Amino acid sequence: MSTGFPSILWFDKGSLNPDPYIGRGSLKGLSKFATKKLGINVPLREFSTILVDVDDSNFDGIVLNNLEHAMVEFYTDWCGACTSLQPVYENVAKSFSGEVELVIVRCDADKNSR
Repeated sequence: MSTGFPSILWFDKGSLNPDPYIGRGSLKGLSKFATKKLGINVPLREFSTILVDVDDSNFDGIVLNNLEHAMVEFYTDWCGACTSLQPVYENVAKSFSGEVELVIVRCDADKNSR
């Protein structure tokens, strides 16, 4: 599914076919992507938060079989770009939290087969 890291994929509600995020790993870029996919405008906020981690045991339930859209970051611990993206991705997750039917999660690609 993924060809490089970090990879961010959007899963529409009920869809098994994700759309990849192609762009800079910035708060503005990721927020614009989510806003376009959802068709709404959510104000950006700066936060520190812990993202929900998904793995092989809960990926289907949280991402594929959920009644919400899902944006999933596939990362690795050895990837410098992944580390740089982390605070940005967390801010996007918190900004959209509770606003829409969207779950924003991350998945360690080294430890999981997704």
